[in-house]
Amino acid sequence: MTVKRGRSGRVEPPTWRRQFTDAFNDPGGKFSPSKATAWLGQLSLLAHMTANFNELMLHWDALALVITAVIAPELVKKFLTMRFGNAAK
Repeated sequence: MTVKRGRSGRVEPPTWRRQFTDAFNDPGGKFSPSKATAWLGQLSLLAHMTANFNELMLHWDALALVITAVIAPELVKKFLTMRFGNAAK
């Protein structure tokens, strides 16, 4: 997240617009498909988790995968890259 300083030189708290923009943009300010996909994935996994929570509680391994994907989408991305590579076939 970028730091914004006011006229007095003090750091101003981030605005909702800036937080929303930082959620979808890379440090260069361009749209990041990776961040957008991670955000949409987290949203869909949370919807799945709320709809099927009882079934997930019965299967701890499925619950662990869902929680890992919600908390650390970059970790899931690294595992997929390690497993399948990053080159298109």
